Amino acid sequence: MRNEEEIQESKHIDKPLVTIVTLAYNHGGFIRESLEGFISQKTSFPFEVIIHDDASTDNTSNVIREFEQKYPSIIKPIYQIENQFSKGVSIGSTFIYPRAQGKYIALCEGDDYWTDPNKLQKQVDFMEAHPDYSMCFHNAMMTWTDGYKKDEVFAHIEDRQYSIVELYRRCYIPTASVLFRSDIIPHYSNNVNNPKVIYGDICLFLTCASLGKVWGMHDNMSVYRKHPGGMIYRQSLDRQLKEVYMDAEFKKFFPDEELGKMIKQVSFWRSFEGYIYSKYYGYKDYIPGFKACLKKNFAWKHATRIPLILWKWLTHLNKYKENR
Repeated sequence: MRNEEEIQESKHIDKPLVTIVTLAYNHGGFIRESLEGFISQKTSFPFEVIIHDDASTDNTSNVIREFEQKYPSIIKPIYQIENQFSKGVSIGSTFIYPRAQGKYIALCEGDDYWTDPNKLQKQVDFMEAHPDYSMCFHNAMMTWTDGYKKDEVFAHIEDRQYSIVELYRRCYIPTASVLFRSDIIPHYSNNVNNPKVIYGDICLFLTCASLGKVWGMHDNMSVYRKHPGGMIYRQSLDRQLKEVYMDAEFKKFFPDEELGKMIKQVSFWRSFEGYIYSKYYGYKDYIPGFKACLKKNFAWKHATRIPLILWKWLTHLNKYKENR
């Protein structure tokens, strides 16, 4: 692996052009591969890595310190003594983005990694040539950590512009593929610090799309790790109701007419599904919330589909109940 001087040689810029942002928590089995992916980048510009270790209890911090000692001008860790995520702290806005020096921000979670040494250069070249774009992203492979499924393409992304409605409706952007302009951060921070926003990534993507254009790249340049596990129905319902509340905030943040229509449609069906599940399983505390959201997002065009959708869901639930 190259040393620090080799990575930064012939890059006559006073500060990093790109800040790589990484969130890590108990990623001891994965973080080395992430850091190696950063260090292997071949660029014509300097970059920095701000990695936030949220009080990991495994060997994550030890691996980070190893790279910090070897690449002190590149690897810039933040070590927490107490877990901040569990306190509801917005880690990016509070700890990371105020330290970022780059004109561009590249994202990669501590359990994901980059596979193309030219990834950053390709994305920065595009962004420099297209100042009207606020963000770009690319294809990635998805791998299951338990081998449950074979590796597959995370999303079949094409070389084209993506609208704000597409980003909301499909939300297929691999986080480790994203690079965006850092001047987006103040706008993003205002949005994501709203307590009803539970997904910072989709909030970021929509913020970028509301302030500029977004470009997708067909190149497959990273890996997204999928971990096993699932939620019981009560936890799932809680999350689903919070998603509906978050969508209502998105309508306020991003006054795009087509996006507003899509949010209303998605919110209606999320609320309808949540209402049916709540009634079926007897989770009475969720019924009022879903019922209120149903009324708020109802449109007569939904009425004709309700009987068919209801029949399908009840059939599915009855089969699930019989097989338990």
